[in-house]
Amino acid sequence: MTRTRRTWTPDEKRRIAIDVRERLAAGERWAAIARELRIHPNTLRAWLESLPSQTIEPVQIRDDQPNATTVTLTTPDGFVFGALDLDSATRLWERLR
Repeated sequence: MTRTRRTWTPDEKRRIAIDVRERLAAGERWAAIARELRIHPNTLRAWLESLPSQTIEPVQIRDDQPNATTVTLTTPDGFVFGALDLDSATRLWERLR
């Protein structure tokens, strides 16, 4: 059985990569996104890396746990650093910038 290879235009790749970036920032996992889109995670990563880098990333501050003692940071590439105290989160933020 022969499978037809799917192709995307550069604009489709850009739109998918932007969607993936937003979903990763919202806490979704690479594997889940790739499975849903039926695109290999490495392909998605390559498309994401081809986007122009942003020097300033939007930050969303949520106050849904006002007594929380930890902080979670999510990089633009979708890496999540969770359960950090404020001091550790600040140091990590400075190193990643």
